[in-house]
Amino acid sequence: MATEMARHRYDVQAALYMLALHRLLQSRLGAAYRPATHLGGAVYLFVRGIDGPASGVCLVPTVPALLDALAAQLDETTDSPGNPPDPFAKVPA
Repeated sequence: MATEMARHRYDVQAALYMLALHRLLQSRLGAAYRPATHLGGAVYLFVRGIDGPASGVCLVPTVPALLDALAAQLDETTDSPGNPPDPFAKVPA
């Protein structure tokens, strides 16, 4: 399963979806948000691998440092002139 995850770049897909959820939870929960508590990672189910040793389940853990780095990259990009505002950006109180 690890080979298929890498070949199809499901790791990248999981990171992008976790980043979106991470940013949404930050905006909704504010200071109460704790990634280690509220964000549990991603789970991929491979139907063809259901009879295999891992029962077709592949877990992608949350890596907070990766999420922070991706968020910083997006912030640099979205802060450039001419780009639309980030829909998940924190609104000043």
